[in-house]
Amino acid sequence: GGAGEHAQEVSVLGAMDLGGSSTQIVYQPKDKQKGADEATPLSMADFFVHSYLSYGVDKAKERLWDTLLAKSTEDSTDDHISNPCDFVGRPEVWGSDARSMMGTGDVAACQRVIKEMLFDGSGCDLGAVESGDLTGVGCGLDGVRHPPIDTNTQFIAMS
Repeated sequence: GGAGEHAQEVSVLGAMDLGGSSTQIVYQPKDKQKGADEATPLSMADFFVHSYLSYGVDKAKERLWDTLLAKSTEDSTDDHISNPCDFVGRPEVWGSDARSMMGTGDVAACQRVIKEMLFDGSGCDLGAVESGDLTGVGCGLDGVRHPPIDTNTQFIAMS
């Protein structure tokens, strides 16, 4: 028998590495994927690879806090600015004027502010992002558009 006789279905993998200051992503775009029976070697040209500087977990948290401070009104009489992305009752202090934030644990509000923070002004269809249907949307960060991801692609996340 030939080499293809024992070929199994090949799963396509992508990877995301979430660091403190940056996030990296690599995957094989839908239009670059090859069948399991193709013995063609892969090259870097077959993959989308990008590093997003200032989108690591620490920098994203700082960007979130800056966004929440900017959304709060200057003449607010509240002692604390609400942080929907933090645990209920958890205090944080941020900014040059040491403003207090208090966690509310509001998952839906957190998702909204994160989506706005990441995709607003990027030309991304926020309606598609909201519905979770990103097929063909090509959403990216910092104006970097992603080639389409096959919905069967599995991702490995590292931190």
